[in-house]
Parts: sequence; structure tokens; C-alpha cells
Amino acid sequence: MQRATSEFIRLVKAKVEDEKVSFSEAMLRVARENPQLCSAYREETTRPGAVDITPTPERQELPQGPATAELMRRAKARSQEAGVSFTEAFKSVAGERPVLASEYRKEVTGSKF
Repeated sequence: MQRATSEFIRLVKAKVEDEKVSFSEAMLRVARENPQLCSAYREETTRPGAVDITPTPERQELPQGPATAELMRRAKARSQEAGVSFTEAFKSVAGERPVLASEYRKEVTGSKF
């Protein structure tokens, strides 16, 4: 884990514990209180490949928002057309469509940033 990410998550966990708020609320508060750290955290966690959120058989419980559905549909079609694994097709489609991949990351991670 990157330095800003580690520090951001540490502060969020402390806020959850100290202020007895939800993780989401703690993230929002930490982000408001530490805008530079929040920017660094966002940069570390939203660049392509920063967090592996590629669907696998072990990760079947992904949120199904519009970007997730579209990316999955395209990856499935690519997999069948090109005769490659779903994971390979998924990564290929995500690399070709960065905006869709970014929206997908937001859906799966619950990020509002």
C-alpha cells in the first residue's frame, strides 16, 4: 500500500473509532480536513492498476451499477470473440475505455471522489 493511502486509511479508522461514525462518513471528514492527503490518496488509488478490482470467480459479489454492467458485457463479448480469458478481456476493455473503467472503480470501491 502506498504512503498516502496508508495514512489516509489510518486516519479514517481512527475517526471511526474516536467519533463513532460510519466508515463512509469518516472518509468524508478526513478528506475535508486533509485535502492534500486526500488528493494524494485519490491519485494513488484511482490510477489504472492501483487497486486490482478485476472480477474473478472468488469475487462474485460486485455492485452492479451501469458502468459495471457495461464493462462486464463488453469484456464477456471480447472474451468470446477473441478466445481469451475473461480477465484478459476485462483488462483490455478497461484499458481502451478509461472513463468507463474509472466509473467502474467508483462503483466497486464505493468511492465518491
